[in-house]
Amino acid sequence: MINYGKVELLEIGREDKVKRIIGLLIGIIGIVYLFSGSQKVVQAAPKSLRQVVADQVQYGDYTLQLKLIAQAENPQFSNLQSLYPGQVSTILVKEGQAIKKGKPLVCLDDTQAVLDDKMVQKECHVVGHQMTSAEQELARLKARLTHQTSVLEQAKNRFERMSRLKEKGHVSDHEFEQEKSTWAVRQSENEALMGQYEQAMSRKQQISDQINICESKQLLVKKRLDDLCLKAPSDGDVVEIFVSKGQMVSASTPMVQFSGIDDNRLYAMVLSSQLAVIDRGVKKVSLIDMPGSISYEGIVESQNGTFQLKFIGNGSFWHGKAYEILMDLAPVEQSVLIDDAILYDGKYVFSLLPVVDDVYQLVRQPVDCFGYHWQNNERFHVCVFKNKQPERILKTRITGALDGMQVRIS
Repeated sequence: MINYGKVELLEIGREDKVKRIIGLLIGIIGIVYLFSGSQKVVQAAPKSLRQVVADQVQYGDYTLQLKLIAQAENPQFSNLQSLYPGQVSTILVKEGQAIKKGKPLVCLDDTQAVLDDKMVQKECHVVGHQMTSAEQELARLKARLTHQTSVLEQAKNRFERMSRLKEKGHVSDHEFEQEKSTWAVRQSENEALMGQYEQAMSRKQQISDQINICESKQLLVKKRLDDLCLKAPSDGDVVEIFVSKGQMVSASTPMVQFSGIDDNRLYAMVLSSQLAVIDRGVKKVSLIDMPGSISYEGIVESQNGTFQLKFIGNGSFWHGKAYEILMDLAPVEQSVLIDDAILYDGKYVFSLLPVVDDVYQLVRQPVDCFGYHWQNNERFHVCVFKNKQPERILKTRITGALDGMQVRIS
């Protein structure tokens, strides 16, 4: 006997198994699909690399330097002398008066110099008119010469045509000779006009030379007028006046005793505490005289907050609160000059290690820095690399730069 209840249960069990298998397959397919989708996300294009500027490292034995600003004063007195002979007409200062550079102190009578200046001006005015006339004449002759050249070319063409007709017997000897004579006259006229043009050119050059001479005279007269007044060579004080109004003096006569101050204020480059290294007797100390860029070598005489330098050569003394001093110390072998901008925390810079094409990896390079060196009034650290010496380093600072970061050189 068949038990239909059991058969029905068996059929239901089979259907459940089929459904479970189908559900499992759908789940596996979904998981595979999800994993394949996530792989596509991982393989997305990387972000663009940061563009940087690199520099080839220049190794050398760079010298450490100290530099400081200051104001220098010369306590010695100078006797200011007259440049020309003449009569003292004006005294514009008093003894003990503080004055600024370029201020007139004593002036000689300028009557003759003013007359000379007027005469030279008149002479230059006349020569200027002559140049105007010469240029007008030259322009006129140039226009005539252009026209005459055209006329000569026409006469030549007519004569050549007449020569061909003469060979064929189409014109008489009289007609031929007449055309030949006309061409010869035109040639003579053109040569005469060329001669006039060359003479006019020569005349213009002569007048131009006269103008140059006249302008030189004007400069000399103006300079003499200016030099008749003795002027302060720098800021300072009038110590004593040696002349009186109306007095006759010769060239090189001392007129004023002057105590000057040279102001060399530039900009601070080293702490004042570092002046301790400039001790008494240290040599090769230079005073940089700006803007004249004159350098004086000397030795330190004393140092008590303020100090003196005795300069080799003229034996003069200078003193003040501080000086614009440039002092060379010992050179550092196989060192490099590093700008403040690319020195991180005062301890390291970034070199560049090639990866592929123009892609590089940043490598932190620790350095020891010993002091400063100046080039073209710019200050650089004098440093040496603690590890190996790289070939390239970053030239510009990167915010957030990290060891191992990949960058692209622009």
